[in-house]
Amino acid sequence: MIPLVQEPPFPAQHDIQRVTVFLEEKRCSWELAWTERKMQLEQHQQLCQFDSDLQLINSSLNDLSTQLSAIRGQYGESSASAKATSLAFVYFEKTIEVSKSC
Repeated sequence: MIPLVQEPPFPAQHDIQRVTVFLEEKRCSWELAWTERKMQLEQHQQLCQFDSDLQLINSSLNDLSTQLSAIRGQYGESSASAKATSLAFVYFEKTIEVSKSC
């Protein structure tokens, strides 16, 4: 049986080349769009992480402010209670230093 040839070799090769060029252009276009979207998503992820970190810092500052308010003005009526209050301030200061280093 004789194979059926629908198109002569030269025009077929020309069509194959056109399709190949078209597909390459589409691939490049898709890769560019994908790269841009990936960068947008990475930037959004960084903003979300920043927002999360900022909320955590704000919460920690509120907690520290509450602790400081609870200690403030309580100097004690005796030497022992004054030492306990002083120790509470030292612990509070260490908490702030640990928070700064994180």
